[in-house]
Amino acid sequence: MRGLSTANKIIFFFIILFFLNITHAQETPMYAFRFPVGGRLLFDPIIDNERVWILAEGNQLYTVTETGTAIGKGTIAIPKPVYAVPDKLGRILITDATSKAELYNENCRLVWSIKLNGKLSIPPLFDSKGMLYICIDTNVLCYTPGGKLRTHFKLSDIPYSGCIATINDSETIFFSIQKPGNQSAVTGISTKDFSATTWQTSQAASQFALSTEGAVFSFGNKILLFSKIDEQPIALAEFSAPIIAMDFNGIYGAVLLQNNILCLISHGKVLWSTQTKGDANTKVYLSQERIILYNKKRALSFSLDGELFREINITKSTTNLIPAKSGVIFSGGEDWILYAYQFEKFRHTQEKSNAFENEFPVQTILASEMLWLSAGYSDNSFVPYLDRAELALQRLEPLSQTDYAMIIVAAGSLDADNIPDPQKNLSIPLRVKACIILGADGNPDSIPYLLETALKEKDETLVAAALNAIADIGLDPHDIVLKKLAQNFSLPLSSQPALAVIRCITKLTLAKGVQTNKLEALSILTKLQDSRFPELVRKKAQEAQFILMRQ
Repeated sequence: MRGLSTANKIIFFFIILFFLNITHAQETPMYAFRFPVGGRLLFDPIIDNERVWILAEGNQLYTVTETGTAIGKGTIAIPKPVYAVPDKLGRILITDATSKAELYNENCRLVWSIKLNGKLSIPPLFDSKGMLYICIDTNVLCYTPGGKLRTHFKLSDIPYSGCIATINDSETIFFSIQKPGNQSAVTGISTKDFSATTWQTSQAASQFALSTEGAVFSFGNKILLFSKIDEQPIALAEFSAPIIAMDFNGIYGAVLLQNNILCLISHGKVLWSTQTKGDANTKVYLSQERIILYNKKRALSFSLDGELFREINITKSTTNLIPAKSGVIFSGGEDWILYAYQFEKFRHTQEKSNAFENEFPVQTILASEMLWLSAGYSDNSFVPYLDRAELALQRLEPLSQTDYAMIIVAAGSLDADNIPDPQKNLSIPLRVKACIILGADGNPDSIPYLLETALKEKDETLVAAALNAIADIGLDPHDIVLKKLAQNFSLPLSSQPALAVIRCITKLTLAKGVQTNKLEALSILTKLQDSRFPELVRKKAQEAQFILMRQ
């Protein structure tokens, strides 16, 4: 640089800085890890709360944590999968187009399978309790977490998209429907009683997202919020161009327009907008710290103030570049490797909570049932509730909240004021029947009450009925059963309750495949092989232990 003037040196210096800055912004970040798979990925990497699901050629299924720890590997029985949907409780449902659906735990082991009698209209949906909703034509089938058909209902027309939103501590299923004559609608159905509301819309919804206030749908260049089942939707924003992607987090929403304008909105107001680059296949991910735009070749990271923070370009990706909650970007490579790039390092990641919070208003409902509370209840007081519940189960109809609450009282042990103790008033056969009904109903909300019965009651027939009901439900969303059984349960020496213990812990452990659950289950099964127990119990405990050890 000896021959350059001072001015040229300064210009040259800034040119170097400019290109260094561009190179830094667009450089490929370091690998967080690489995970080999046995073929090209059939789907984008599927991000669950604590794991990444990988479905590859050769019917191979893998699970891995966001930090690269392998969890499970298995083979699926569906040759041409169409949908792969996680339930956010450690399981994933894989379906073909028309005939079969299979549920796998995080160890990639089959939990159960069901037959489909028709073409799926939209991807399957799971609610927070693990209940499954499958839409075939206009029919919506509801399955329990254990894979049993529980109820069904019919839509007015075939839906083309759907989602489940939590509104005021209750969940609502929203369906976008294209009606004859170019008419469109959104139908909302409560998961509590399956009551429905339909809103007519001017055009078909093109995008949907979930917020803390409800379900958000885009219609061309407009965004509507469906927040209450009995009220009209709220207009959130209207833009100058059609919307191609959006995502919501809390009260904020990130929206990408067709003219490549990225906007951040809150409470119906546009906080800022900026020009970016993308295409019709670009998606939006909004975290608490960044907005990430991503497609098959590129990912852009923006601050919440709209400043472009980082860019990654991958030329040989066979999937979209999928952002995870930790800030890692996942991509399927042509060389049969899942690449994890350390794109960002988010400080705020959503942690799973195992704390149980039962929102079901048992005491509120019981307060209205003063007939038996004032007179001192007996079996005869409960027979009408059980009869109605049995009839509802036969007809594949949901239980009313009142009937459900009364059956919980009959089956469970409630620690509540002003509620008589069922043990002192009701016969064991009636309480056993109530447990059977709760098991057939398949609602995981029943588990804490059934568990208390199993832990506190002395009658072995009732204890066995409560444990078998938990097994019939098939899933413990909050992982409380195995922990409490391992810590607080006095193992019965007779066959009936001991076999119920084996069935219960085996089904719950296989349902999720979680390692900590397995250790607790194995400790109980080891105790059941003691010489004090009948030979049949010891044999069944050994068989169950062998099955769990192979997981």
